[in-house]
Amino acid sequence: MASTSQVSVAIGVIRQDASILVTRRLPSVDCPNLWEFPGGKMQQHETVEAGLARELYEEINIQVVSCRPVVQFRHVYSHAIVTAYVYLIQHYLGEPKSIEGQQMQWVTLEEILDLNMLDANKVIISQL
Repeated sequence: MASTSQVSVAIGVIRQDASILVTRRLPSVDCPNLWEFPGGKMQQHETVEAGLARELYEEINIQVVSCRPVVQFRHVYSHAIVTAYVYLIQHYLGEPKSIEGQQMQWVTLEEILDLNMLDANKVIISQL
């Protein structure tokens, strides 16, 4: 039996007025085409804040100036056990734009509930 991989991810919740930024996973990755909050896998020996800043720069071309933790949790998928570190991005430089080709949109909290999102995002939504 293959062992389940353990992954740590840093996730950024970015608000603009009453809207929240979400991105859609690419068809070529695990859990394809589902909506999620921007972020990604942390590298070994990387702090959460450094991983978050790197992922948001790589994915949506923003530089995090300040952020604060919102929630930390574990979620078990069939392919991995994910430890998620979720931060509210308080200030950033740049205008968010898709760098990796993923769809991106600003939605209200009510609209998020209608999106086909990763299961783990339910924990994040409950904290918003």
